[in-house]
Amino acid sequence: MHEAGDSFAAHVNLLLTKSHTLRPVDHPSSIVALLGIDHKSTRNFKQLVEPYTLHMSEVYEYACRLEDNQHFFVSLQPFKMAYAFSLTDVHLLANSKAYVEILG
Repeated sequence: MHEAGDSFAAHVNLLLTKSHTLRPVDHPSSIVALLGIDHKSTRNFKQLVEPYTLHMSEVYEYACRLEDNQHFFVSLQPFKMAYAFSLTDVHLLANSKAYVEILG
């Protein structure tokens, strides 16, 4: 699926089989950093801060948290903070503050 250009489907398959998990972008064996984006391709770097990929990754994190309420992916924290900053860029200060407070 990945070779056909469908990173999202490839990532979902890998995560559902539990053969891989979300890892930091710079981890040598990282296959999935954010759902739906091939982070190893430099032409996709700009998309690493797109809200859609973060939101899909947060949905996966939430699903994992349903199984273990202490579960979270440390590797998502920089993307979450970047998202909070982007909310402030468009003057959504209350939304940004609420999001950061949830992050703890």
